Amino acid sequence: FGQAANGCVMAPGSLSHSLFLFGALQGIWTGGGTQLQPRFSASQCLATLRQQATPCLVAVPSQLLVMLQRAERRAIAPVESLALLMISGARWMRQHTPALQALFPNARIVEFYGASEASFIAWMDAHAATAPQVVGRPFSNVQLQIRDARLQPLPHGEVGTIWLRSPMLFIDYVGAQADATAALRDGEWLSVRDMGSLDAQGMLTLVGREKRMIVTQGKNLFPEEVEAVLCEHPRVAAASVHGVDDALRGKQVWVALQLRDDTPTLPAQAPLQPLADAALARELAEWCRSRLEAHKCPRRWFSAAPWPQTASGKTDHPMLAQWLAAALPSADKTT
Repeated sequence: FGQAANGCVMAPGSLSHSLFLFGALQGIWTGGGTQLQPRFSASQCLATLRQQATPCLVAVPSQLLVMLQRAERRAIAPVESLALLMISGARWMRQHTPALQALFPNARIVEFYGASEASFIAWMDAHAATAPQVVGRPFSNVQLQIRDARLQPLPHGEVGTIWLRSPMLFIDYVGAQADATAALRDGEWLSVRDMGSLDAQGMLTLVGREKRMIVTQGKNLFPEEVEAVLCEHPRVAAASVHGVDDALRGKQVWVALQLRDDTPTLPAQAPLQPLADAALARELAEWCRSRLEAHKCPRRWFSAAPWPQTASGKTDHPMLAQWLAAALPSADKTT
């Protein structure tokens, strides 16, 4: 990633998160040094990048969106000293890449896909026009295969489980029994149960996680695809898609949304409410129908405020699933 990767690294998050631990250790290993921020603050991060002329920033997408919002509200001048921005930890919503490039005009923006069990897997330079599910080509010391349920390799373009061989694989879990979410091994190969495909040029597409796959109308649906489409809408800040039991379809597709103009819910109210704006619900439904197959389009729409996040800044999908389950009886009454 060039000379900037040898400079001081800004790691604006807790070292219990593997991405920020990586960023800190990179700065120590190269001798460039590290700027730590155990509790993320967008204003402090931007000020540090500007004042310390820190050339490298490692960040998750949610942090970058907050920095963009703050820079817009406060009319903050571009940070010209940043030379390398490395994004990982969750899917970067690429429609924001031009705004990010404007805030950091001299930075090379790199996205990489990885896992705690496998470290780096694939990478690419960020471009707004790249399809949302593409995650790049494997690193030079990583081999990839797409396999079916019998562990047989699949042809280019077919979706299956992503397997990899790499010198960066973990040894094993500590003090935990293997469960349905644990990584799988096959000799020197490992899978963290992500699903995807490889094209003839070696470009990896990530369609979603095996554990989140929904079967509706006899077809497989990966929530990540629907969420990516919804997040391209100018009113939607975040989305979480779930399957709810349905006697006819097997699963009915419901979605919880964080809208850009949402305000936090009063404590006395449930954190999840049916989407009150009927016109927006119709607009979003048409937005999905024009971009997705019919079975992938959500049937019910909810808004959540405040939006639940994990400690690492990702959407807390299990929490939203619990809220949707709690909303099921009242939602059925309004069918």
